[in-house]
Amino acid sequence: MAGFQKGMVSMEFDDEDKLDSPIAYPTASGEMVKPDFPCGLCIWLSEKELKKLGLDIKEAEVGGTLEFRAFARITATAENESENGYRCRAELQIEKMALEE
Repeated sequence: MAGFQKGMVSMEFDDEDKLDSPIAYPTASGEMVKPDFPCGLCIWLSEKELKKLGLDIKEAEVGGTLEFRAFARITATAENESENGYRCRAELQIEKMALEE
Protein backbone atom coordinates (compact mmCIF):
# COMPACT_ATOMS: atom_id res chain seq x y z
CA MET A 1 0.00 0.00 0.00
CA ALA A 2 1.94 2.95 -1.25
CA GLY A 3 1.32 6.35 0.30
CA PHE A 4 0.15 5.25 3.75
CA GLN A 5 1.16 7.16 6.89
CA LYS A 6 4.10 5.60 8.71
CA GLY A 7 4.54 5.81 12.46
CA MET A 8 1.98 6.46 15.17
CA VAL A 9 -0.98 8.62 14.18
CA SER A 10 -3.72 9.74 16.57
CA MET A 11 -7.09 8.33 15.54
CA GLU A 12 -8.99 10.60 17.95
CA PHE A 13 -12.06 12.37 16.54
CA ASP A 14 -11.65 16.05 15.75
CA ASP A 15 -14.37 18.35 17.15
CA GLU A 16 -16.54 18.16 14.01
CA ASP A 17 -16.37 14.36 13.79
CA LYS A 18 -17.21 14.09 17.48
CA LEU A 19 -20.31 16.27 17.04
CA ASP A 20 -21.36 14.24 13.98
CA SER A 21 -21.02 10.89 15.78
CA PRO A 22 -24.43 9.22 16.19
CA ILE A 23 -23.21 7.38 19.31
CA ALA A 24 -23.33 8.75 22.87
CA TYR A 25 -22.68 7.02 26.19
CA PRO A 26 -24.10 7.84 29.64
CA THR A 27 -21.67 8.81 32.40
CA ALA A 28 -22.13 7.79 36.04
CA SER A 29 -24.00 11.08 36.57
CA GLY A 30 -26.35 10.33 33.65
CA GLU A 31 -24.85 12.93 31.31
CA MET A 32 -24.57 11.72 27.69
CA VAL A 33 -21.09 12.12 26.16
CA LYS A 34 -19.77 11.43 22.67
CA PRO A 35 -16.86 9.00 22.26
CA ASP A 36 -13.35 10.35 21.64
CA PHE A 37 -12.55 7.58 19.14
CA PRO A 38 -14.50 5.72 16.43
CA CYS A 39 -16.17 2.58 17.80
CA GLY A 40 -14.79 0.55 14.89
CA LEU A 41 -11.30 0.95 16.35
CA CYS A 42 -12.20 -0.79 19.61
CA ILE A 43 -11.21 -4.45 19.96
CA TRP A 44 -12.29 -6.87 22.66
CA LEU A 45 -10.10 -9.68 23.93
CA SER A 46 -11.66 -12.64 25.71
CA GLU A 47 -9.98 -14.84 28.30
CA LYS A 48 -8.65 -17.07 25.49
CA GLU A 49 -6.97 -14.21 23.62
CA LEU A 50 -5.58 -12.71 26.83
CA LYS A 51 -4.10 -16.10 27.70
CA LYS A 52 -2.49 -16.40 24.24
CA LEU A 53 -0.89 -12.98 24.77
CA GLY A 54 0.23 -13.85 28.31
CA LEU A 55 -1.77 -11.02 29.89
CA ASP A 56 -3.32 -11.61 33.32
CA ILE A 57 -6.52 -9.58 33.53
CA LYS A 58 -5.70 -8.84 37.19
CA GLU A 59 -2.69 -6.85 35.95
CA ALA A 60 -4.80 -4.71 33.61
CA GLU A 61 -6.13 -1.40 34.95
CA VAL A 62 -9.05 0.52 33.49
CA GLY A 63 -7.45 3.64 32.00
CA GLY A 64 -4.06 1.94 31.73
CA THR A 65 -2.39 1.52 28.36
CA LEU A 66 -0.82 -1.33 26.43
CA GLU A 67 1.47 -1.02 23.47
CA PHE A 68 0.93 -3.70 20.86
CA ARG A 69 1.73 -4.54 17.30
CA ALA A 70 -0.75 -6.20 14.99
CA PHE A 71 -0.71 -7.82 11.58
CA ALA A 72 -4.00 -7.38 9.76
CA ARG A 73 -5.22 -8.66 6.42
CA ILE A 74 -7.37 -6.38 4.25
CA THR A 75 -10.54 -8.43 3.76
CA ALA A 76 -12.71 -5.90 1.92
CA THR A 77 -12.68 -2.41 0.46
CA ALA A 78 -15.54 -0.21 -0.66
CA GLU A 79 -16.05 3.26 -2.04
CA ASN A 80 -19.17 5.03 -3.18
CA GLU A 81 -20.60 8.39 -4.07
CA SER A 82 -23.97 9.44 -2.68
CA GLU A 83 -25.94 12.58 -1.97
CA ASN A 84 -23.95 12.75 1.29
CA GLY A 85 -20.64 12.80 -0.58
CA TYR A 86 -17.79 10.39 -1.20
CA ARG A 87 -17.18 7.58 1.29
CA CYS A 88 -14.66 4.79 1.44
CA ARG A 89 -13.67 2.09 3.91
CA ALA A 90 -11.40 -0.88 4.38
CA GLU A 91 -12.12 -3.91 6.55
CA LEU A 92 -9.14 -5.36 8.40
CA GLN A 93 -8.93 -8.75 10.06
CA ILE A 94 -6.29 -8.80 12.80
CA GLU A 95 -4.44 -12.08 12.37
CA LYS A 96 -1.43 -11.68 14.67
CA MET A 97 -0.76 -9.53 17.74
CA ALA A 98 2.15 -8.96 20.09
CA LEU A 99 2.30 -6.97 23.32
CA GLU A 100 5.28 -4.66 23.71
CA GLU A 101 7.12 -4.35 26.99
